Amino acid sequence: MKRFLSLLLTLVLFMSGLTNVVNAEDTGASCLVRIEGLSGTIAEDYGNGTTAAEVAIDVLNKKKIHYTGDKNYISEIDNIKSGSLQGGYDGWMSYVKHADGKTVDQSYPYTPVAGDEIVFYYSNKEMNTPFVNSIKFTPDIVKVNEAFTMKFGWKHDIYDSNWNAISTTTPISKVNVKIDNENYVTDDNGQISVKGLHNGKHTYEISGYNKGQPPSVVMDKGSFIIDGETTSGFNYTDSSYDNITKDNNKIDVDINNEVSATSKVLMPISDNWVAMDMQKLGVNSNKDFLENLAQDISYNGLASYSNTDLEKAIIGITAAGYSPYNFEAQNLVEELYNRQLSSFQINDLIFGLDAYNYANIKEKYNINKVDIVNAILNKNLSNSGGWSISGNSVDADITGMAISSLAPYYNSNAMVKSKLDKAVQAISSMENNSGYIGSNNGLTSETLSMVILGLTAIGIDPSQSPFVRQNGNIVTALLSFKGNGGMYKHNLNGSDDYMATEEALRALIALQKLKTSDTYNFYSTNIDASQLPAYDFKLENKDTEYGTKSVMTKAVSNVMKPSKVVKVADEGSKSQVIEANSVIQAETGNDEITINSEDNKIGVILPKDIINIPNGSKLYFSQRYLSSTEASKVINKIPINLKIVGNIFSLNLVLREANGEVSEIHNFKPGKMAKVTVSLKGIKNIDPSKLGAYYFNESKLKWEKVEGSNGVFDNSNSTFTFETPHFTTFAIFEGNISLNKISSKPFNSSNSIFDSTIIICSVLLIIAVVLFVLILGKRGEKVEEKE
Repeated sequence: MKRFLSLLLTLVLFMSGLTNVVNAEDTGASCLVRIEGLSGTIAEDYGNGTTAAEVAIDVLNKKKIHYTGDKNYISEIDNIKSGSLQGGYDGWMSYVKHADGKTVDQSYPYTPVAGDEIVFYYSNKEMNTPFVNSIKFTPDIVKVNEAFTMKFGWKHDIYDSNWNAISTTTPISKVNVKIDNENYVTDDNGQISVKGLHNGKHTYEISGYNKGQPPSVVMDKGSFIIDGETTSGFNYTDSSYDNITKDNNKIDVDINNEVSATSKVLMPISDNWVAMDMQKLGVNSNKDFLENLAQDISYNGLASYSNTDLEKAIIGITAAGYSPYNFEAQNLVEELYNRQLSSFQINDLIFGLDAYNYANIKEKYNINKVDIVNAILNKNLSNSGGWSISGNSVDADITGMAISSLAPYYNSNAMVKSKLDKAVQAISSMENNSGYIGSNNGLTSETLSMVILGLTAIGIDPSQSPFVRQNGNIVTALLSFKGNGGMYKHNLNGSDDYMATEEALRALIALQKLKTSDTYNFYSTNIDASQLPAYDFKLENKDTEYGTKSVMTKAVSNVMKPSKVVKVADEGSKSQVIEANSVIQAETGNDEITINSEDNKIGVILPKDIINIPNGSKLYFSQRYLSSTEASKVINKIPINLKIVGNIFSLNLVLREANGEVSEIHNFKPGKMAKVTVSLKGIKNIDPSKLGAYYFNESKLKWEKVEGSNGVFDNSNSTFTFETPHFTTFAIFEGNISLNKISSKPFNSSNSIFDSTIIICSVLLIIAVVLFVLILGKRGEKVEEKE
């Protein structure tokens, strides 16, 4: 039996490996991972991967914790080896707490999804160590400050004599439970009797460690809400769990300093929302995003834009000082508000009303402000007082956004005032003792930022009653997410995040402005967008020197004065001007110039005479990473035999002659080569012998190996260097076969070595079922023997 099981396991791993080859370009998702040991938590952090094990390995590597295994299975963690404690099937297992906070399971096969949380634990030899995925309250609607019971269970399948699956819930008995730091022990039925609790959010923690042996229950934690009116809701995710003893009162609150530090970080960033932030601060913003937007609109048309994308564009264009009525000869306002209101989701409605008020748009379109206000009110959860993206539970994030959107009508519309007052109460009831408020996305700084924007818009100070708690308030809670140098984090245990930082700046500006006014609605202005100047890309760049738009990448490099290195519109690229008459030689003292990307991940060495440069002409060089949209158009052309390593990037040369004519240069002078060095630092499991440089042949729509250079991998600094006789789109691939010997067809359902990944998944599923049945059969034999 063991030999047969081993054979099946080998086959499963082999088929999994084939699946990984087919999906080589998949970079996986970011998930929170917690690894439970025999006496406590070994590690907890965010990791990235395409399988649960790969995500855990990413965390273990960051924490420098010893492990044995690969992306398919981990057999040892922190010197605890599978089979070492009970000599059977005891070993490392995992389960998933899905992002909705309501579902916990051991689905197989499992592909990580952003927002999911993965728990690894050491199971007993029967592989039936319980974990919490069922919580029952008695009564269903728990009254505030009245005693109630909670029952903890493990919902799973058992099998009858005919191998029919029967769903059952096993009580989790004789284990420790902590409710808001109050200790309990479950009885034989998995129940505890809880004394009365206040209105709002509460936390639970369950554990059953057995020294040196697998636990009686996997340590877990989550949260639940009691309001006395609705069925007590719970959230299984770790991120919803907050240690209510955390004292945020100790956090120093200096809003002016926070605004100053955070705005300095964001000032160089070119983005719709950052433009609005800078407009609110009276600071000129980086308007490079307008060039990309203008090109994208010209290339794809407004009809391809979603409602939210149009709304963000209208706000960004207006904040940058241009008219959304005439942007690159397109009327974004007309396109958006002449659509059908039925196509607007709740977030579309909110941003649509924000855009109306921010740009002071005249109501002469199919959709007017009254329509949007009524639509938002109709989506209110009347029983619970707030709003939600989906479902019937209030989401604080979207509720804060709805409050700020409806704020201009708070004092003039009785229905709006009634709904917003109830929404404020709902948010207050969700705040815990440290000032934190969770949402459908867990505990994040963005939720607090949106709540602050909503409250300040109707004149409520989030640092005052009714939002003061024993260990802090909403403002100190937001400040607890501070990262480094003015940045903010998405999660308390996460890293600095630009989106979280930008939304935090909005909230900080609102708090700063509220000090000198009764209310402050961030999304209201006195700007009349209809009076702003039109934006025309060609006219805007008439008096400055700009490179041409690349046919393939649609990139525009901002070219300034000769021999200056400047940041270009696309993040991560740089531009260098090379003039005739040996300007390069005069500056560098040799016949070549070295240029490094802003993140130091790409370096290029160019001969000064790489092409013939007529007198009075200038040669512009740029390097950039492809955006996700651009990359998607060439990723699906990657042959199945190759795996991409690192990012796809483009190198470009543009010649501007003295008479103003501009042309893009692809091929160099005969015998001239540019040397390109790409950093692969941080990329794991690279086989240097299989690396190669490739370029995308635009005319043939396929990847081809760069001619004349196999490339060299430098182990000392993890870089790959190759030479090329031309510039275009490049990538580094890893594979067993040279590209000129393999099929140039991209992987799809009609030309892959398999008909479809569906076949592979089906085979894996069948094997998993057979394996599971065999294991259960063996366990059944043992049970019969005992009987």
